[in-house]
Amino acid sequence: MLEKLQKKISYKFKDIGLLKKALQHSSYTNEKFLKSQESNERLEFLGDALLGAVISEYLFLNYPEYSEGELSIVKANLVSRDLLADISGEISLGEYLRLGKGEEKNKARERDSMLACAVEALIGAIYLDSNFNRVRKFIINLFNERLKNLDVGKDENKRSKLQKVVHLKFADEPEYKLIKESGPSHNKEFEIAVSIGGKVYGKGKASSKKRAAIEAAKAALRKLKED
Repeated sequence: MLEKLQKKISYKFKDIGLLKKALQHSSYTNEKFLKSQESNERLEFLGDALLGAVISEYLFLNYPEYSEGELSIVKANLVSRDLLADISGEISLGEYLRLGKGEEKNKARERDSMLACAVEALIGAIYLDSNFNRVRKFIINLFNERLKNLDVGKDENKRSKLQKVVHLKFADEPEYKLIKESGPSHNKEFEIAVSIGGKVYGKGKASSKKRAAIEAAKAALRKLKED
């Protein structure tokens, strides 16, 4: 079973125990009366630090024209929970997680936070199984398409702009709500609506919740301009 995952991520573990640990949630280790260190939490901690370092290094070296503020925006978008959950879906990582019965019943396998943490734990496991250069290569490959299409967070700023406009015009905050989710785990589409004072001002569809929310914010700004 893990052979399929290793082929999908283009990395074969020398120590398969590290991969198994990266997939073990604390609910599983608690249920099996295993030591807390046997869960993926420590690997998640390590992977989070490695991911931040690799993405920061990549942006610093490849985008010398970006200011510190622009670099921070792009990095925050790239290492966000939503984007990591999307990446997890692309490699079907959720299918391999070991969960306790309670979490399984609550469909935690599909939870964005669970999937994002699993990606970080996987990164930590690959680092321990190899070295920094190898895990850097793995991360860059994993984020390849996203790194090619950076926007310096200009679209993300649409949400900030909408928030400012709504605050000034209505003394309120825009509210984002997921209204539809469709498609298989590796190719999902999300539809999000943004409301102001209970009234929907915009909707957006995309392959990630973050992107769908940005599209909804764009639509809301257009409507507010028309009004």
